[in-house]
Amino acid sequence: MSRADIIGGRNMSDDFVLDVQKIRQQARAKMAEGPVTDTYGKDKNRVIEILNDVIATEVVCWLRYTRHAISAVGVDRAQVAAEFTEHAKEEMNHALRAAQRVSQLGGEPDFDPAKLVQRAHTDYTAPADHDLTQMLRDNLEAERIVIDIYQEIILWLGEGDPTTRRLMESIKEEEEDHADDLLDLLGG
Repeated sequence: MSRADIIGGRNMSDDFVLDVQKIRQQARAKMAEGPVTDTYGKDKNRVIEILNDVIATEVVCWLRYTRHAISAVGVDRAQVAAEFTEHAKEEMNHALRAAQRVSQLGGEPDFDPAKLVQRAHTDYTAPADHDLTQMLRDNLEAERIVIDIYQEIILWLGEGDPTTRRLMESIKEEEEDHADDLLDLLGG
């Protein structure tokens, strides 16, 4: 046997050989599948389902941050509200990026308001307007939850869907920045 190993059902050797004619034929035969080719390594429907849960989570986070930014009062209100507003914008951007990926995979992004809270990984909280500390704590808790969940999603995706994995890595990086900002505001 040569130095070739069998990995994932493919013969992997030191030689890089492409059958371009075969790839062209496959591409032409499955044009309606868009960017999802035979090399896609995950259950597309399961990835879409997971991304729709990410959308729900991010929309709920956007709602929570927005509510907190608008209702915050007190001496530190300006600084905290500005941070909440910035985070809210980024959370909505995360939802839109996940929705675009769902669409690329041939799915329908699920923004149904009646189902958002049920599918979200975090809670919507509305502490008293004067309780900036509780708002910060609620948002930090939510950030920590999504960091852990998104890490699990990233590990599950592995090399099966590197595009979605990179999307989730990018979102997770921003969530880590949010958690760091919130911890600073809490004086931790």
